[in-house]
Amino acid sequence: MGIDNLSASHKPLKEEELDSALKSSEMSPEETADFLFDQYMKQHLLDKFFEDLEDFLNTSQIEEVRASLASYKDDEVTIAIAIPNELREKNFQRLHDEVTKEGKTPGEAIRRLVEASNRYNFGIGYHTSPIDIRPTAEGVWNIKATEQDHRDGDLARAYYSSKFRHLYKAKNDGYIYAVRTSPEDKTDGNWSRSSSLSIIMRVPFREVHDYVVQTAQKMKKAAKK
Repeated sequence: MGIDNLSASHKPLKEEELDSALKSSEMSPEETADFLFDQYMKQHLLDKFFEDLEDFLNTSQIEEVRASLASYKDDEVTIAIAIPNELREKNFQRLHDEVTKEGKTPGEAIRRLVEASNRYNFGIGYHTSPIDIRPTAEGVWNIKATEQDHRDGDLARAYYSSKFRHLYKAKNDGYIYAVRTSPEDKTDGNWSRSSSLSIIMRVPFREVHDYVVQTAQKMKKAAKK
């Protein structure tokens, strides 16, 4: 699925699409919530990427980037655009220089970013917190490890998951932080952990939670019709 389809599929589903979406699959309630959460967060990642890119490329160049990304798989695109806050300006400036100074097409420049991101096997995870975590003056935006983990010799760890079902939801009115993950991070299958997590963006927890819960309820009602 290309970037245009990726964008469409990750936007909040319209009511008329809910019935067909549910009937085309056999998802459990947990799987439905995970699916809705995944498409919601990835749409925000996509929007954030192109919003930031507007400061470095013009409209026609950005459209070429979109067209080029259409040739890649969803996972390849998502990993490529999930750039941590402290690396965004550097990466976007490099894209700008490759196009304006080195004579590369926007498609060639974005291909380099996609291939590099996937070569390192980066991923995306989500961390919930009631704390308003802010970037430093230098743009470094990290989640610091605060919980000791006996599996790692009582070293402090920060935790994340890729699924809605595993996120901490009790009385949480803070944020869901999207973070870049590494294949070196340890996992128990549900939660993964690292000594530090680089933040890509954040979304208000209640906004995401309400969308997932309310949309899942609509899908359930639509299935009964």
